[in-house]
Amino acid sequence: MFDFNHFVLQGPLISTIREALLYIYMNPALIYLGAVFLLGSLLFVVFRRKVNQLEQSRLAHVGDLPTMNPVRTRSPLKLPFYTIKHRLQERISKRYTIIRKTLTLAFVALWGVALSLPFLGQLPATMVSLLVASSTVVLGIAARPFVENLISGVVILFSKHFLTGDTVTLDNQQYGTIEDISLTRTTIKLWDWRRYVVPNHRMLSKEVINHSHRQGYLMAWVSFWVAYDTDLVEMERLALQIAKENPFTQGNEPPEMWVMQLSPESIECYLAAWVKSPPDAWSWKAYSRTRIVQTLQQHGIKTHHWQVSSAEKEAAMLPPRQLQRQSVTGPLRMG
Repeated sequence: MFDFNHFVLQGPLISTIREALLYIYMNPALIYLGAVFLLGSLLFVVFRRKVNQLEQSRLAHVGDLPTMNPVRTRSPLKLPFYTIKHRLQERISKRYTIIRKTLTLAFVALWGVALSLPFLGQLPATMVSLLVASSTVVLGIAARPFVENLISGVVILFSKHFLTGDTVTLDNQQYGTIEDISLTRTTIKLWDWRRYVVPNHRMLSKEVINHSHRQGYLMAWVSFWVAYDTDLVEMERLALQIAKENPFTQGNEPPEMWVMQLSPESIECYLAAWVKSPPDAWSWKAYSRTRIVQTLQQHGIKTHHWQVSSAEKEAAMLPPRQLQRQSVTGPLRMG
């Protein structure tokens, strides 16, 4: 009669397992190789899944974009917006395919290096030193710019500081929309449709104002100056009327005017209101500046206290005796 317990506990199967475990125990290199293989496989699966999640997130983000322009303008190109988004999504898919392939090659290379470490002691020291030195020279000199931009590109793609389609300002100078983020460079579509291409290692060091990261609305504001003899109550009424008439002002909160700074020459004021998007903010500012200038001119409001007539300025510069003599003989005349 077949004894199952005897076969399992004392039979050839358990003996084979014991011999295999004993062999592995007596060879630490096998333990190391197994641990490296399991850990590498786990990391590869985790990173692969993370890349897939990022790809789906970026594709959904592009699909939800209302516009790809930093300012409101009519494109001279007869290309529908959905076609532009579709092409952008295709580029994103191709880019993440490259990332997956690069990730696979990188893991295979790291696996190879990690698995070969226990056997490096069997190689001549001269050969090992030569391999390390040559690899360092190639990576440190020839491939440094590419590797630097590649690593920075991966950091940008995995982070969420700015995404494709976000409207940004770089170093308080360049205003535009992120059009493309590749592994080595970032392309920004400026407000005048020029393309500003920045290497990714420089992109990480720039100061970036992201106008698209907002809670539903964006506050737009413009600054202007008035003289100290200006009636601020009347000026506030005129400024708020301009903001209310602005077609890009949102009605969730009324516009406001604030006195922000007092200089020796004038008073600095801000006019602010809520808008929906960065392109609306651009158009709101352009409209408000134009209307403020027109309003100041129509109501004779001065922007500095030294904005007086030429005769008054010359009179202010004359000595008291000469000023009295001029007042007797007649008004001052410019030569």
